[in-house]
Amino acid sequence: MTETTETTIESLFVSPIGRPAHAVVNGWVRRHNTVVTAFLSGHANDLRRSERAILSLVAAIDQYAGSMVDGVDPYSGENVYAALLDGFGHALNYDLGRLDGGTLSGWEHRMRARVGIDENGGWVG
Repeated sequence: MTETTETTIESLFVSPIGRPAHAVVNGWVRRHNTVVTAFLSGHANDLRRSERAILSLVAAIDQYAGSMVDGVDPYSGENVYAALLDGFGHALNYDLGRLDGGTLSGWEHRMRARVGIDENGGWVG
């Protein structure tokens, strides 16, 4: 299984290849990917409110990070971006619907690395 450094919503797709058999058999991979696909294809009626909210946060945070990486406002990292990711991390403690929390947590860590925020919330950029 290779690690991805991507931070887009598409990077949330989970490949069943290399996963333990129970991950595929019990269906969490399929359920998670079904939600991501529905979000990307605009089928909002197929999503639960919590799923739509989490994936909307992913899209918004990724877009905001893009503006930081592109140099629009590099000083917002510590004050705004870290707070957005902290809030996202807290949201993972609540209803995620059919989304996989481990996959979302991995995305959060990749986002922190993308803009130079360490695991303690410190700005290293």
